[in-house]
Amino acid sequence: MNRAAASRSADLERHGRVSVPPMAECFELALRRVRAQLATRTGADAPIELVGVRAVELESLVNTEAADAVIWSTWPMAQGGHVGVIAIEGNLIAFLMGRLFGEGDAAPALWTPRAPTTVEKTVSQRLCRELMDALAGAWVLGPPPRFLEGKSGSGPRILAGMDLQQIVLCATLAVSEETGTCRLFVALPAVVVTPDVSATETANPTSRVPKFDRVMPVELELVVELARLDLPFGTLERLAPGDEIPLGVIGEVEGRVGGKPAFIGRPGITGGQRSFRVERRANSDSSSRAPDR
Repeated sequence: MNRAAASRSADLERHGRVSVPPMAECFELALRRVRAQLATRTGADAPIELVGVRAVELESLVNTEAADAVIWSTWPMAQGGHVGVIAIEGNLIAFLMGRLFGEGDAAPALWTPRAPTTVEKTVSQRLCRELMDALAGAWVLGPPPRFLEGKSGSGPRILAGMDLQQIVLCATLAVSEETGTCRLFVALPAVVVTPDVSATETANPTSRVPKFDRVMPVELELVVELARLDLPFGTLERLAPGDEIPLGVIGEVEGRVGGKPAFIGRPGITGGQRSFRVERRANSDSSSRAPDR
């Protein structure tokens, strides 16, 4: 391995060690907001999750990770002239279209190889816009970036003129369906996260401590499940408007954030409105037993 290749390999390794963890944290926070927005719009949970973040060359994203993507878009950053890239696979577009146009939870995410329609491009671009806004809002690495909408198209040719050898932090987001995994890739120049990765490692170690004050305004969805019942299929088949289902005595219930138990409490009435009184955190020692159903 020549000196240039060795230096390149060392840069990728250092970015993977220093830059990837805080970037993954930003994406985890941003996805909670995006997931809540999709659930509100479609009426069903859209379990989009972070698969991982890797330090790679942009060329690797184009030729390997996102080789099957059908919609590409660029996202210039108002500061510094850097450009982010998003690539979306066809199955994710099919998944979004199914949710938005009434095919429901059971709709398979299948994509027939073809050029995306105008509506599909619009829906995809809206998802990208919401994702980048959420990412900026969840930025814990200093002053948040401002992402602008750049070019979009049905292939990586829109990246013409960009340095494909630059190191990027590539986040893979996915929705798992029965027919396979629907993926979206977001690549941001690594220099945006760590301007000088080698200097950062030898400088003040507290310089990379996430700024949690920027996370506080991020909106997360809290879901309180009052009861869970097992009913015969015949009973469910006969249900009609006006029928009542007894829930029994409701004791302790869970408050879930991002689909995970966060709080244990009891339902009540406050000011004439239903309320949830938090009694303890779900991960406390006293919460080892399951809440009453």
